[in-house]
Amino acid sequence: MEAARWGSTVQEAATRRVIDIAGHARSLAELTGMLEHVLRADLPEAVESLIARIQDLSAVSTDFASLMDALPPMARVLRYGNVRKTDAAMVAPVVTGLTARVCAGLLPACGSLDDDAAADMRARIDAVQGALSALEREDLLAQWQEALARLGDSDLHDLVTGRAWRLLLDAGAVTPEQAGDRLALALSRGNDPARASAWLEGFLGGSGMVLIHDQRLLSIVDAWVTSLPR
Repeated sequence: MEAARWGSTVQEAATRRVIDIAGHARSLAELTGMLEHVLRADLPEAVESLIARIQDLSAVSTDFASLMDALPPMARVLRYGNVRKTDAAMVAPVVTGLTARVCAGLLPACGSLDDDAAADMRARIDAVQGALSALEREDLLAQWQEALARLGDSDLHDLVTGRAWRLLLDAGAVTPEQAGDRLALALSRGNDPARASAWLEGFLGGSGMVLIHDQRLLSIVDAWVTSLPR
């Protein structure tokens, strides 16, 4: 009875209700989460309205965290789509635009981070990395790796700079030798121990256990340890 005001059929009511919610939404996260459900429900008119609203909000949003949070679900839609491939294809320009904004804003957004904010940013960086890797779009990955390279060479919170170097290493964008040199610089004796440990934590992904399973990382850390004066 309550839903009847939205339409005389389930499909019509659902479509109009989604369009109404999209029109009043102020959060990208709310819209991107809804889009995945609407695609599975096969509501093409609602999909168009949602995508248009997402484009509008992402174009004017100054909340960088929300832009980063919006990218992974949008990339999943583009990667896995639905039975109507045309619906999923409509997401491609949104993903391209979001990626460009995230890459351009990553370095400024990582300025003046405290430890908690740096941990949150590292998690978002990992989420974007996973989303773009799954898409296998070389153009988007190239933009992202350029942004990571700028971050890795910056004098910002070492947790995120260390993470940037690890992701570049995993992607083959830097060599193990380059990563080893950067690790030695970050952990040099003249550096603040807290900053050095944060860089290593970011580089190892928060757990030294990774050294047991990744011979390449173990070799990099081992080379640094054995180079220390006795």
